[in-house]
Amino acid sequence: MKRKGLAPIALTVLSIAALAGCGSVNLTDAALNATKLIDFKDGANPEVLFESDGWSNGDVFNVVWKKDNVHYEDGIMRLGITEEKATATLDDELVEYNYTAGEARTQNYYGFGDYEVSMKPSKNGGTASTFFTCTGPYDTKFVLDDNGDYVLDDNGQRVSVNNPHDEIDIEFLGKDTTHVQFNYFVNGVGGHEYMHDLGFDASEEFHEYGYRWAEDSITWFIDDKPVYKVTTDKSVKTGKNVVRVDELPKTPGRILTNYWCGNERAEGWMGKYTGNTHDDGTEYQWMATSAIGAPLNPVEQPDVGVDEIDWNSIDAITPTFESTDEYTVTNTGTSSNITYSNVGGSQYVPVEMDITQAASGNNYVHLKAKNNGTEMVQARVNVIDSELVAAGAQNMSTNVSATMNGQPVNTDLEWGGSFFELQAGQEADLVIKYNGIVEKLQLMLDSSRNNANTYSGDVTVSEIKFAKLGEIEIPDTPKPDTPNPDTPNPDVTLPEPSEGVGLTFTSEPNTGYTITSSTDNTTVNVKYEGLGTGWKPVAAAVADLARGNDTFSVTIKNNGTADSRVRFDVQGTTSVSTGDGSQTDATNVSAVGGDVWTDTTWGGSTLTVSPGQEIDLVITYNGNGPQGAVRNILVYVDTARGDNNTYNSDITLSKMNFTNVNGTQGGEDVGGEETTSQKLSFATGTYTINPANEVTDTLDVSYENVTGGTYANVCANIVEIANGNNRFEMTIKNNGEATVRVRTDIKATNTVANTNVCNTSSSGGGSWTDLEWGGSFVDVAPGATVDLVVNYDANEAFGPATELLVYFDTSTYGDTNTYSGNLTLNNFKFSNVA
Repeated sequence: MKRKGLAPIALTVLSIAALAGCGSVNLTDAALNATKLIDFKDGANPEVLFESDGWSNGDVFNVVWKKDNVHYEDGIMRLGITEEKATATLDDELVEYNYTAGEARTQNYYGFGDYEVSMKPSKNGGTASTFFTCTGPYDTKFVLDDNGDYVLDDNGQRVSVNNPHDEIDIEFLGKDTTHVQFNYFVNGVGGHEYMHDLGFDASEEFHEYGYRWAEDSITWFIDDKPVYKVTTDKSVKTGKNVVRVDELPKTPGRILTNYWCGNERAEGWMGKYTGNTHDDGTEYQWMATSAIGAPLNPVEQPDVGVDEIDWNSIDAITPTFESTDEYTVTNTGTSSNITYSNVGGSQYVPVEMDITQAASGNNYVHLKAKNNGTEMVQARVNVIDSELVAAGAQNMSTNVSATMNGQPVNTDLEWGGSFFELQAGQEADLVIKYNGIVEKLQLMLDSSRNNANTYSGDVTVSEIKFAKLGEIEIPDTPKPDTPNPDTPNPDVTLPEPSEGVGLTFTSEPNTGYTITSSTDNTTVNVKYEGLGTGWKPVAAAVADLARGNDTFSVTIKNNGTADSRVRFDVQGTTSVSTGDGSQTDATNVSAVGGDVWTDTTWGGSTLTVSPGQEIDLVITYNGNGPQGAVRNILVYVDTARGDNNTYNSDITLSKMNFTNVNGTQGGEDVGGEETTSQKLSFATGTYTINPANEVTDTLDVSYENVTGGTYANVCANIVEIANGNNRFEMTIKNNGEATVRVRTDIKATNTVANTNVCNTSSSGGGSWTDLEWGGSFVDVAPGATVDLVVNYDANEAFGPATELLVYFDTSTYGDTNTYSGNLTLNNFKFSNVA
């Protein structure tokens, strides 16, 4: 039975055990010893208990849980039933119910221990008033090994399992509140009901009810006196009120209270419900337990106590969140109000602001968040490193751990982000510890729930503050001031001197660089003042120049008055793991010139240039390696030092050349025989193509308002034509008015790691190949023509190639924008290149 959210299965089997009187000489258990978990004289406490909202348990239940039926007043919590039509999804179908009802449950999960409640049940016929612990297969938890670490599958994903349905019940039937029913479930099996005669009417005044849950027994209590026991201990003497059983619940669950009415199938057990004719519902004064509560999935505790930070002594910054298509932002003073409607639960769209300056030199961020709406909001907060974004990293956040009102919450170290659940009306202090040098603060409000529902909300964010506590960790560790002895400078033949080729360098907006170039771009001056070490490069696109070569040379002159630390990355198309959880896309192999050293783990060649000094630098790179073909030269001037200082510099780059010194062909294999154009038959379910499903050497593709993240494609069967070959070529012409991102997949028979796409590299038009997830990408400007070459390997683990898939603007994960385009594909060629 499918249930939305964490809906418990708590219901009672309709068969009724014989009524039994209280009292048994066998029951000598000590009184319950529980500590109050929540006292309702203090009102609601959403950190401990929250209201169920929007789903149903189905079966004999005739209600949808709605938080409007949970009231806190006069020192009690009251659960009610409202006669109103409501719908909920059950077994993938939308079901209508006649009533809504109240339920409250704990945030945490509790195992063996004492449980107690002070309550007064309803005397309405056809209803049940309850107190119980419960978990079930709707609760999914990650598997941990003996060291407390996550167990991962072959693809590196966390292994998860569903909880069994374990439950222990105290239930009052409104038709007769002089009795109470006890029950329990083990892995979904119930039928252990015991009806106890109270000797008083429970609906007239508050009494204390509870149970002791041990590994080998459950003992139920009324007003601190044991009245009924089930046990697996064979040494215990049995009797009317002591029963020996084979198995008992053992899985920690939430503590729940609910009040509900049944449908016609429950009438033989609980009577027919005719409305609120007797009272206003079920009332609770307090709940208590001796068990230690914990989240279903463990969260990482902050390694430094955040209570050591005096946030009151720190000034809040002025937020600069910007509105998007999904979110409307109003910034006022030190707060931002964010409203939204119909945001998809798996859109993964953020509102964000720049925090480069505020976060510099710090490693903690605080913000106050208030949910002004009527529904719970799931807020995912990311502290973003734009270098990870640029590299296409799976996890772009630097979050280490987080707390909400001082209590740890989940931070996903695999996929990124810290997660906070804000109940309706709740205001909370959120604190996140982060690593390194960051640029953006992102909020995903209800858009990262990973479901198909839509959400609306109203959230105010304020008191955004930054602080430093403990040592600041820089993910990309600082490099030494002297050459690394483990990477000696090789002897290479320098290229012949020349005036060099022209390269156009640019930088992201507001990074602080001033770039001026000669008319032919062969000389470039880079200047700045007060620039921090935020891993900010100036960059030049060099895909066509680097292809077929293996060496980049440049002359660097320091025109300033202080040493400049300059790092060059010959950037490939794909980021690969360094083996320690980080990634690099630098293809650098070695370098000579000055005190340069090349870090083959983290990437890049780095040297120090003294004031007035001029150095000839030569970098050898590998365009056929795991990072793929070269596409950019990145130059970091003092911004890759890994510290928090600021610098001034003025350098000139000249005599920039690409040559083939070592006889390798960076970025593209050569050889093989010229082949003539071949014909293919394409099909599609999204685009308009001409011709469709016919063998052709030219395909016209057009589309309007296609969504970016749908992964729609045109497809051709290539089983026969690709066999024995390892290269595919085609010409792409963009006839439209906007740049089109084209992705080309050579799909193989088998999946290896994450993908069944066997592309190994690509060239043409600045293309790049994603070796982790698959596919070769190229951006084709309006009116441009690109000759794309894709190398593939269909002879190893992937098996034979089966299909050619081409995507137009639809292969960016999470992209909800729409696109239109018109292209022509032709000159299809498959060949074998040695």
